[in-house]
Amino acid sequence: MRTYGRDVRHRRMLAHVIEDSASIFQQDASEYAFAGLIGAFAACITTLVLVSVGGTVGALLLPPFLIAIAVVTLATATEALRRVTDNLEPSAAAASAAVLRGLPAVLLPWAPLALALAAALVLDVRIGHWLAPSARGLIESLVVVAALYAALGRVLAVPSLVMRRSTAREATQEGRALAARALPKVAGAWGICLSPALLVFLVPALSGFGAVSSAIAALAFVGSMPFAAIVNALLFFDAVADGATAAGTQATMARRTAGLRQVR
Repeated sequence: MRTYGRDVRHRRMLAHVIEDSASIFQQDASEYAFAGLIGAFAACITTLVLVSVGGTVGALLLPPFLIAIAVVTLATATEALRRVTDNLEPSAAAASAAVLRGLPAVLLPWAPLALALAAALVLDVRIGHWLAPSARGLIESLVVVAALYAALGRVLAVPSLVMRRSTAREATQEGRALAARALPKVAGAWGICLSPALLVFLVPALSGFGAVSSAIAALAFVGSMPFAAIVNALLFFDAVADGATAAGTQATMARRTAGLRQVR
């Protein structure tokens, strides 16, 4: 028996979010894993080719392609979860077809981040060798931190787009508002989901990013998206529920204040 969105706990602690996500993932693991496998394979091959090409072309194309593959995989797993909540089979093929039909809306919120990372990587290739190693490392670290922060402001736009069928603009605005309201929880959840990929990422980071090591890191990163999609969707449900509760409390206080004024 599947766990539907209305049956699981709301306003959960982070540990409960992970626990519920693991239960949901387990019930249809084959479909979620298939979506992750396709995305991970595409990311691995794309990274292998572009890093092998190298230079300005590789640096310019790698961030947009890798982000696009990761976001499409994330959206596909989210669409599969939406089908479950609608009492449908979580078919990876049907979910993928639905995401591809709305592909521009899925990718549009991520376009500024992809372009910014591509520009930063091109600059690193062009002028990075002129900088001292310590200065270059500091700048690269700051770029990574800024990119992660920007990504955290966009991740909840994916379930908003898929679950609510919002427009790209509406999903972006709602995702940012919800993520800002629960940023520590969102950051912690994604840190847990991506921890295996981060461990794999440390190997090329310490030894130098070769084509093979970078491709393996990309495979681990995108392969984490199906489970992360379920966690992300539950975070979205909780953030929406918390917002509705807060709005209801504010409305109640406003009515009480109005009543007091009438009594006076």
